[in-house]
Amino acid sequence: MGKSEELFDIFDEAGNHVGTAPRGRCHGDPSLIHRTSHVVVFHPDGRLLLQLRRMDKDIQPGKWDTAVGGHLDLGADFVAGARRELAEELGVRVGESELVWLFETKIRNSIESENVGVFGLIHPGPFSFQKEEIDAVRFWTRQELFDPANQEKFTPNLCKELKLLDELGEWPPFGDVPRTPPTGEAEGENSAGLPETEEAGGGKCNFHSLTRFFRDPLAAAGVIGLLLLFLPALFAPFIANGKPLFFYNAADASWSMPFLRSFFAPDSNEVLIEKSFNFILLCLCIFVATRWFLRKIGWKMRFWFYLAVAVSLLLPFLLVPSKLDKTDYRKLTAEHEGSFALFAPIPYNPEEQVALPFELPSREHPMGTDNIGRSVASRMIYGGRVSLAVGIAATTLSLVIGCFLGLYIGYKGGKIDLVVMRIVEILICFPTFLLLLILMAIFKDWKFEQSILVVIAVLGLSGWIGLCQLVRGEVLKQRALPYVQSCKAIGLSTWRTMLFHLLPNVSAPIVITFSFSVAGAILAESSLSFLGFGVQPPTASWGGLLRQAFSDPFAYWHLTVFPGIALFLAIAGFNFTGEALRTYFDPKAQ
Repeated sequence: MGKSEELFDIFDEAGNHVGTAPRGRCHGDPSLIHRTSHVVVFHPDGRLLLQLRRMDKDIQPGKWDTAVGGHLDLGADFVAGARRELAEELGVRVGESELVWLFETKIRNSIESENVGVFGLIHPGPFSFQKEEIDAVRFWTRQELFDPANQEKFTPNLCKELKLLDELGEWPPFGDVPRTPPTGEAEGENSAGLPETEEAGGGKCNFHSLTRFFRDPLAAAGVIGLLLLFLPALFAPFIANGKPLFFYNAADASWSMPFLRSFFAPDSNEVLIEKSFNFILLCLCIFVATRWFLRKIGWKMRFWFYLAVAVSLLLPFLLVPSKLDKTDYRKLTAEHEGSFALFAPIPYNPEEQVALPFELPSREHPMGTDNIGRSVASRMIYGGRVSLAVGIAATTLSLVIGCFLGLYIGYKGGKIDLVVMRIVEILICFPTFLLLLILMAIFKDWKFEQSILVVIAVLGLSGWIGLCQLVRGEVLKQRALPYVQSCKAIGLSTWRTMLFHLLPNVSAPIVITFSFSVAGAILAESSLSFLGFGVQPPTASWGGLLRQAFSDPFAYWHLTVFPGIALFLAIAGFNFTGEALRTYFDPKAQ
């Protein structure tokens, strides 16, 4: 039975059960009285939780409503209904003793009639709310709640309950009000399909929501594939490095950490990419190391702490100058007895010639060497940085352009929509990969081919078309809904309406498309590099390694197998994750 056909129990003025009626009639016939539990949820600091009901669910669409509310089943008391609704609407499971009985009221208006039992609960979150029924949840201060400008956006029923709460005195208005005795049915099961999490002051990840996501085999496979790609790329300086992590020179009894300079000032053609990954690695390590110690302080203090740490960590990347270090630490260690050098597991830089060309995998070189004797293992790891940088940065660039244009032309419509869509249709006529080859050939003629930034720019500036169409289509569907008309009616600016109201409601397909697009950008970069138009030597690239095996793929199989496996893991990981996100955001796809 669909939601529109859901049956509610109805009662007379004396509280006697007189039958059932479909949801639609209960929300349109004030002579049908039904029983409802409401729970007003307070933050420990005194703020009150309100929820924005979806337009196809609520009587007055696009308006803030009580935190939790639901119709009671026949025979259920207010306590049982309150506990069930908490579990279903907010993902919160509580016992009877945690709920505080506040008052009973009646709603009588031209649309509906309800007998309402109102409870109070102190709970800081996080909450997992039902995406199909609720747009957002947020804690409001007492001053915000009673601001006349805000109350214009509230439902009359909410204003009435706020007045009754205010009359109780304290805030939260619990005081000496007795707590409800244990009674009623067993608590309802937690709701499935709660994909979004939000708490006042910043989003938090909900454990139950994440558990549901990772139960999907595609999600688990995708995340594992991405970890196999991300972790080696992040920790590349500690996995493959020609400079010792620690060096003790017995000749002058000195010690040093030669890899540190190359960590903060890499000797590479793509300094910006290397520094970016190293900076992210340091920030993640600090975050993980301090998370347990900072768990008891407020999120604002944590935010400022991490911001200060990030700025401090950024300074050495900006201030340490690069220096070409040709010291042969292996030779020094052999010449001076007692000297000691601690190298990374793969003790070679990706540009360092360490053996004969095209050596097959061995103990010294686990993945063999390339056409000029460089370690394939080292180049594979640093090539992962290139693929991730190009994939994520190019897709982010196309996402910004596509979202901006899609939101704007979809919302404004008219001539601007007509002109932009004709341009999009013209661009669609060009084969995408051929367009990439033409652009890269032009940049190569202009001698710009030596930077990953050019590849990122070309892929990003040519990849926004599909996303623009997708966002425009979603916005066209949303702009006709009542909540957008409400935004116009109360005088919200175009940009505020687009960014704070439309964008959150079209974010799910954007996130899904982003995951698929990263995989496409990685494949496009590897294809361009394979053809000689992408990332140029000596920068490590998976496509470049495949190109070296082109003359004899069977003889140089190690240059085909290892980059091929890496590309497979990367593309499959992002595609599996994207498919899992599609199922996660759209329960109908399950």
